[in-house]
Amino acid sequence: MRTRHERLVTFFGHGTNEKGERFLVMELMESSLDRLLWGRQPWRLVHRLIVLVDVASALTYLHHTHKSLHLDLKSSNCLVSIDPVTNSFRAKLSDFGASKIVLRGKKKVARAMGITKALTMKLQLGVSSKNDMLQSSSCSPTSVSSFERQSPTFPVPPSLNKSASSKKRQQLWTKRMIVQGTVEWMAPEILRAGPGASAEVGPSVDMYAFGILLIEVMSQSRPWTSEEDVEMPGHGDRFASITRAVLSGKRPRLHFNVCPEDEASVLGLIRDTYENVVKACCDENYLHRPRSDEVLESLMNLRSLSYKQSRGIIRQRSFAERAVEWLGKGEERFEMRTR
Repeated sequence: MRTRHERLVTFFGHGTNEKGERFLVMELMESSLDRLLWGRQPWRLVHRLIVLVDVASALTYLHHTHKSLHLDLKSSNCLVSIDPVTNSFRAKLSDFGASKIVLRGKKKVARAMGITKALTMKLQLGVSSKNDMLQSSSCSPTSVSSFERQSPTFPVPPSLNKSASSKKRQQLWTKRMIVQGTVEWMAPEILRAGPGASAEVGPSVDMYAFGILLIEVMSQSRPWTSEEDVEMPGHGDRFASITRAVLSGKRPRLHFNVCPEDEASVLGLIRDTYENVVKACCDENYLHRPRSDEVLESLMNLRSLSYKQSRGIIRQRSFAERAVEWLGKGEERFEMRTR
């Protein structure tokens, strides 16, 4: 099945070199998300949300159009490059070695209507109240990136869920298969089955991994590295330690590692909804996890809100800068007249 999407790394072809070694020809990207996040200076929140929306868009395509599962979603498989127009990082999903196209043999599972409604409310952004906060909030003057000056406004999207009927949104599916992933991002149902064993998996497995990615992007650190998250005495087995932690209900701690200007202005607007998305994606019960299109809608709203707030900061700063410049020139003219 042909796979083409703007948020998936493009595959061009393959060949064999002079030594008989096979190679793949793929779209060139500048780096991977883990290299740009772990231990680096805090990104602006709007930049992180742009990357997360890109990844969620790729998952939505895989799950609902391509009928496939990625099964190894993690930050190192999210490749990034700088958009020359906006001067911001944009992400594309890569490494489909573990992916599965599932067209037959799916076991359909109904998600209770109550769960569907609860998820919709949990992931929904209170746009009116947030806009009120947006107008009344104050911003401290700090430096502004070129992205914020050049990027077009992101509209708050119409509900993506309206395109799917309520009955369809209640339907999930699973299929028994053997999954090989990376332990930090593996869902409880896979870890419970054990390495090399088959498990009932579906799109909710990717959504759990995306929930861990949400924690990772906001914390800007590798998941399960804090002593508060997992106990690994001495040189213990990392796989076993994380498995015990996940199956006991623990998840990596969500830490908001943000720059001062975002903490003062943007974080308060998006924090509650972001935490709700993380909790829903990382739920123990796969029936309680949201679909990729539901998460995409929520993140698009957060991205739009954070960008509008950033634009508000720019307008306030630019006015203040012009005022200072005008006053400075006025003083110079006054001094020239008195001489």
